[in-house]
Amino acid sequence: MPEAIRERRCELWGRAMEPVVVAQPGDGLALDLQLPAGGPQTFSLKLDIESGGNRRWTIERDSLPLQERVDLGGQVIERRRLKLTEVLPEGYHRLHLEQESSAAEALVIAPPQRAYVAGQRSWGVFAPAYALHSARTQGVADLGDMEHLGDWLSGQGGRFLATTPILAAFDREPFDPSPYSPASRLFWNELYLDFDQVPGLANYPAALALLESTAVQEIFAQSRSSPALTYRPLLDARRAVLRAMTEDFLSSESALRSEFERFVAERPLLREYARFRAAEETAGTPWTEWGADASLSGADPHPNGAPVAARYHEFAQWLMDRQLSSFRLRAHMAGLSLYFDLPVGARRDGFDTWKHRDLFALDAAIGAPPDPGFPSGQNWGLPPIRPDASRRQGHQYFIDTVRNQMRHAAMLRLDHIMGLHRLFWIPPGSDEGVYVGYPEEEYFAILKLESARNKCTVVGEDLGTVPRGIRAAMGRHGFQRLYVLQLELLDRSGPLLKAPRASVASLNTHDMPPFASFWNDAGHGAWLALAAALRDLGFLAEPDPDLPTMLKASLVALAASPARFVMINLEDLWLETRRQNLPGTESDDNWRRKHRLSLESMAQDESVRALLESVQSLRHRSAGPRSAAR
Repeated sequence: MPEAIRERRCELWGRAMEPVVVAQPGDGLALDLQLPAGGPQTFSLKLDIESGGNRRWTIERDSLPLQERVDLGGQVIERRRLKLTEVLPEGYHRLHLEQESSAAEALVIAPPQRAYVAGQRSWGVFAPAYALHSARTQGVADLGDMEHLGDWLSGQGGRFLATTPILAAFDREPFDPSPYSPASRLFWNELYLDFDQVPGLANYPAALALLESTAVQEIFAQSRSSPALTYRPLLDARRAVLRAMTEDFLSSESALRSEFERFVAERPLLREYARFRAAEETAGTPWTEWGADASLSGADPHPNGAPVAARYHEFAQWLMDRQLSSFRLRAHMAGLSLYFDLPVGARRDGFDTWKHRDLFALDAAIGAPPDPGFPSGQNWGLPPIRPDASRRQGHQYFIDTVRNQMRHAAMLRLDHIMGLHRLFWIPPGSDEGVYVGYPEEEYFAILKLESARNKCTVVGEDLGTVPRGIRAAMGRHGFQRLYVLQLELLDRSGPLLKAPRASVASLNTHDMPPFASFWNDAGHGAWLALAAALRDLGFLAEPDPDLPTMLKASLVALAASPARFVMINLEDLWLETRRQNLPGTESDDNWRRKHRLSLESMAQDESVRALLESVQSLRHRSAGPRSAAR
């Protein structure tokens, strides 16, 4: 261990400057340089500006304040402080240091002061994408069903639609339905494609014949009548139809074909992803079992250089991008924001880890230590990113994952935002772990820059064990935090229903029991505490309220709170008792259960409409006590 520490110390002192530097908004650029003592007295700096052009400086070493000097086995290194007062334009820039015999390079991130935040106080609903269903649903809810929900929601006054991640997933056995264990955070799950919106569908005879076949329609009908999704037949049927569409589409030339080929040509990573998925499906095993090089050399070449099976994945991603772009535009015109969720990691055997093997610590897993919500702790089974490797690549993978979401979402929730500061690493076969630190200011800078460029509000999931100062940093950078009433009731260390202004307030999350179920588990004390708080604030009058009355009072209390955003779990509106996910278990019910009410039934339900009218009537008024809910 001492030898490893010595090598690490030499590595850190041996680089002339850090690989990533943040230029504080309005304050120029300050960084430390580490230069051999006795070296050249003069060196040059060149800054390549992202938007074009560059800036140059000639620096005298002795003009820089000396911070520290160390002796590394006979070589003395001096750390000197450099301050460039010129304010930089926002963006990603490259800084080059040149000396007589050496050179160094760093990414300079110049972010805005704060992240973008949508201006008005608003409310919206949360619904897992897979849980929706309607009379038009073709086996599983698709982006068309989500659009119909968005149309209805905007008509009620809602201003954002939140859902679980819809990122790429494997269909191999054993099938993992969790949307928080994606095969990639860079690509989408084609399971959610709306076949009705596929351009030129009428010209795809083989695909239409398969889609309208008795076998496929029976699978869709069985799914519509089932309370939970049986993924295997649905995956097989929908992907068979999409494969037929791919073959029909590629069989002729058209303007759409040219658009598709341009889309693929502009995205080299998509070609690589498609080849990977094709090779993985052909092998029938994860890439971690392919052998030492885990290469794609065995793939069958297509005349234009892509494997035949890979064209399916290219076509699917093109369609998903078109439909998501259309969805965002339609939502924007209706005054609605799409609220997406970025998982904290990706699968160990997925594309991201295959592509970036040096970036991930594949032998470890991330999770969380025990906390009030999860007393036994959590192991999420996802490999952590190595912070040193991420910095060496200029955090490009992190930038790409954020951009992928923000291209289509006007609000983005970061799962486990504490991971920007530290992650809980768990060694193989262990129930214990250790925290590993991350360069949070660099991650915050990237998020602020991407948020401003994409006009996307950033929400941080800050539940559980929160490091000291993380919430203050979120506020300083303009991020929204979460306020979850059920957790506040479990903790009860402060006053209830005091949601912070910069927050998304809700009764629960997708990992918690619905409102109606919570009261069966939480005990009489929690019920009394909430009732008392609601009475004190003027939202409850009844001495012995029933469950519907408590739900309405709780929702209107959140609606009247200072919280900028209020999110309602759609299932709470009809007092659902079953949960969507029980963390730490492999229950057959996890991530499979459909909503009890179809989209049509929900839209016609008078109690649902009345609850949302109550929320809407209070959301845009100033916070403060109201007349009691009745």
